[in-house]
Amino acid sequence: MELLGQSSSVLLDHQAPESLVSKVRLLIEAEGAVVTDLHVWSIGPDIYAAAVSLSVNASAEPDRFKLLLAEPSQIVHSTVEIHVGR
Repeated sequence: MELLGQSSSVLLDHQAPESLVSKVRLLIEAEGAVVTDLHVWSIGPDIYAAAVSLSVNASAEPDRFKLLLAEPSQIVHSTVEIHVGR
């Protein structure tokens, strides 16, 4: 039954625990960005993907934020969209 439970959460894009979502938001906002949209979902047992839209005052590279998202080791894939000007 455990395999069924694990695979169903992946197949149904089960959202990550709120603690992980909050950690991602805090990491990004500590860099001066504002998170405008954030989704973190399960893609396997205790591994997640993240899609983040954020707003910054000045030009910023997505790779800078992707490195931050790699800090919580459970996030193995991320997409970052940046909007300049708040």
